[in-house]
Amino acid sequence: MVFAGRGSGASGYIQSSGTSGGLTLWGDYPAPVPGTSYSFRTSVGEMWRNASVMANVGWVQRNFGQAPLQVMQRTRDGDDEPVEPHPLAELIEHPNPFYSGDVLWQGTVLSYCINGNAYWLTNTNAAGEVVELWYVPHTMIAPYWDEGGKEFLAGYLYRVNGKDYPIPSERVVHFRFGFDLNNQRLGYSPLLSGLPEVDTLNEGAVYTASILRNKGVVGGILANEDPDVQMTDEKAEKLRQRYRALFTGDGRGDLMVPTFKSSYTEVGRSPEELALDKILTLPQETVCALLGLNSMVVGLPSSSRTYSNYAESLKAAVENCVRPMKSLMACDLNHQLLPGFSGPRKQEYVGWDWSAVPAYQEALTAAWERGLEALDKGAITQNEFRGIIGFKQLTPAQQTEIQEYFELRAAKTAAPFGGPAPGTPGPESSGDQASRNGAGARNEQAAVTGENGGRPK
Repeated sequence: MVFAGRGSGASGYIQSSGTSGGLTLWGDYPAPVPGTSYSFRTSVGEMWRNASVMANVGWVQRNFGQAPLQVMQRTRDGDDEPVEPHPLAELIEHPNPFYSGDVLWQGTVLSYCINGNAYWLTNTNAAGEVVELWYVPHTMIAPYWDEGGKEFLAGYLYRVNGKDYPIPSERVVHFRFGFDLNNQRLGYSPLLSGLPEVDTLNEGAVYTASILRNKGVVGGILANEDPDVQMTDEKAEKLRQRYRALFTGDGRGDLMVPTFKSSYTEVGRSPEELALDKILTLPQETVCALLGLNSMVVGLPSSSRTYSNYAESLKAAVENCVRPMKSLMACDLNHQLLPGFSGPRKQEYVGWDWSAVPAYQEALTAAWERGLEALDKGAITQNEFRGIIGFKQLTPAQQTEIQEYFELRAAKTAAPFGGPAPGTPGPESSGDQASRNGAGARNEQAAVTGENGGRPK
């Protein structure tokens, strides 16, 4: 099989030549937007500096860690249970001596949302075991391959202080969102399709800031109407500088008295006349939509409220953004990192613990209330109740064991206070002792083990 070559500059992509030690990636500078030759990507610059973009990305960064990573294992009975502790989960929680797993994920989320590509660099010990994980900004690393297209990927180039270091692909964990259709070795962020919207938001912010710096004065033309005054370029420049000194910056609000007959005409419109707040609302909502979020949950203005309350918008944000993102990242970890810890034959996979996520608490509480009411009326069994509240269904053997426990407990509570249980000899026999220490103890333990052991709490 022959793979695509590097392409050329004519396609609108640049391989390197970044500034300040940065690396401009393939796919980071898409071709011009159809219908215009204007380079929105050049105008936008670093997308993470836009406030509306970071309102969305920052929300994901803050909420990503609510569902912690856990490695799951498929048992012979077909159940899935967490493996605790697991070396991969412990490594990601403490990736290196300098920052925590939450910080590692925050950097990963930033690159993933902005560029569609996020990278971890691994360090190994003498035995070849991964012992450290480091986040690498997407501007500092890029895949490379042979010009003839004989191999899909040769490795990665890691740029530090203007120098490129080749890194074997085995040392890089590459999270990607789908494919960049011009370079299938990379992912492509949906935000890159919203460059005109981000550029509009930048222009609106800069325009508003400029108007405020100018004391709310919109630019205009000062016309000389005095026939006795000759306006030279030198005089015009001095007049312009004096106007700026009086009406902008620290001197704003002063009074200017022309020494000649003149007239002033405004050029342009004020933010209020432009309805700038309404103009910018649609691009803000588009940025939210590209990331699967909504303006209500991230605190941005909205032209219409899609959700009647914050709880609905929060759950929608988790379902449409955070949960799919974590699912895709789990697939990359399963493919690239987990085999080094579990081996290819173990039935293990990366999952997430969603039980403590606030967005699901209201729905979980309602499910418990409905289930308890049905259980109290005898409409459902305990096993069916577990399914309603999201617990695993008990196997027939587990149901029998629990039933034996309840029968034993009922027999004990039916005895007079301080006396032996009905039908038992006075002194405790060795058989009774064995029963209490064996099946009885196991049943008591089964009742308090909890979900991880397949027992009810």
